[in-house]
Amino acid sequence: GALRVELSKELARIGRRNLGRDDRAVSARGKELRLPFLDGRVVHYLTSLQQALGVTLGDSADLEEAQRHLCDLALPAGEGDKRILREAARLELGLPGTARRVKRALQFGSRIAKL
Repeated sequence: GALRVELSKELARIGRRNLGRDDRAVSARGKELRLPFLDGRVVHYLTSLQQALGVTLGDSADLEEAQRHLCDLALPAGEGDKRILREAARLELGLPGTARRVKRALQFGSRIAKL
């Protein structure tokens, strides 16, 4: 469906749209950018979950079911947002502390946007 197409496009363009800027912001401070959720193995695992969950993104009933696995904004920040990534970090990568961290955009969390 349209959602699947748009998600594929977003994944394909993230390097051009965001990662160059983020890498420059971090490099300006003499650091190296680490992006564990964009590791090829993690991306492959997460994109394979659609089949594992039996979800068809074109069906609205399936979309509601998928949403509970992907994101639950009724839960506190650091739990319900980016839920599927947090579960992958906790269960597949063994990073329970990282999985609970509240997400901040790099340019705002690093305060590079104020320079």
